[in-house]
Amino acid sequence: MEVENEDHKTVFQCACDIIVITLTEDECMNLLYNNGNGKMYKNVVSWLNTSDEKLLSTAVLALGNFARKDLHCIEMVSSGISKKLIELIKKYNTSTRDEDVKIQHALLSTLKNLVIPPQNKLQVLEEGLIDAIYPMIKMNQYLVVFKLLGTFRMVIDGQEGAALNLISRQDFLERLVFWCYNSDHLGIRGEVPRLISWLIKNCRSFKPLKVVLDVDGCVKCIVEMICSNHAVMQNEAFIALSLMCTGCKKNDTELQGGVQWDQLVRQLVAADIGKSVSFVLMKYGHKMDKSSIENLLTLLEQLLFEHSELLNHLKEADLSSRLTSLTSNSNAEQLKERIDKIVNALKARQDSIKSYTT
Repeated sequence: MEVENEDHKTVFQCACDIIVITLTEDECMNLLYNNGNGKMYKNVVSWLNTSDEKLLSTAVLALGNFARKDLHCIEMVSSGISKKLIELIKKYNTSTRDEDVKIQHALLSTLKNLVIPPQNKLQVLEEGLIDAIYPMIKMNQYLVVFKLLGTFRMVIDGQEGAALNLISRQDFLERLVFWCYNSDHLGIRGEVPRLISWLIKNCRSFKPLKVVLDVDGCVKCIVEMICSNHAVMQNEAFIALSLMCTGCKKNDTELQGGVQWDQLVRQLVAADIGKSVSFVLMKYGHKMDKSSIENLLTLLEQLLFEHSELLNHLKEADLSSRLTSLTSNSNAEQLKERIDKIVNALKARQDSIKSYTT
């Protein structure tokens, strides 16, 4: 009898795996979804009510595969699937059982897919996604954490209120930095600076920048993202740091204290931003697109013309020669005047230092 039961479990698990794997093929996925009327799709939805955790995991993973198409995602959220998943994740968001990791991972993967279409974000937020997954920031299961970060990043895109909510929470930022520097998971170390950068961009407010500055490591991890192999991440770093510069200067003007700008300068220098910018220009300058070059120049213009300490730091990183070589990139042809201005500023500073020392 025990052998028979074990055989049944094996067959059941194989059947579950086959269902999920079958749905990874676009043609099968579309056929079985059938505009939300497919028998397999309806069966999978009904399994969300099961008490069998293996069947539940299969159902959530299968829904995640159905949600690889924007139209499907929009229809699924409209029909209440996201609300059911949010209610489910509330039951598992503090669990540390190994058996629950697969379900947590599946739920986050599916929710992340569902919030990719812009039409879905606000509705899923109103259904309570942030509150449901926020307790999971205490987790250390890195496969789950990776999906958690991606879910946060997708849902706050274009959602000012949600981004402002999260970036204002010091414990949240502290946890992000902890994961960035205490995880061997490369995906997490890449997702953390992206999420912080997206929060800065999407919150559309300079008020939370003090929180970002007060959490040691936030600025550093964004600076380090400049050296990423991926152009999109380099660009995100340029934009986030430029917004921080603008915001800190604006806040200091209002406060008439200069505290936040000086604090940002110290953190940028400590993170060795000059070395990161020099590296990205040396390795990728010849193939950077126009948008990335423009965003980099905007950042450098703010750094060079506002603070002598930063100017000295960037000069020591040999940026003038790196920027000069950038002019060989055809995408920089229309930006030559801006590049020359930055190069001249660096050289002028260098000459004045030489004159002083002699």
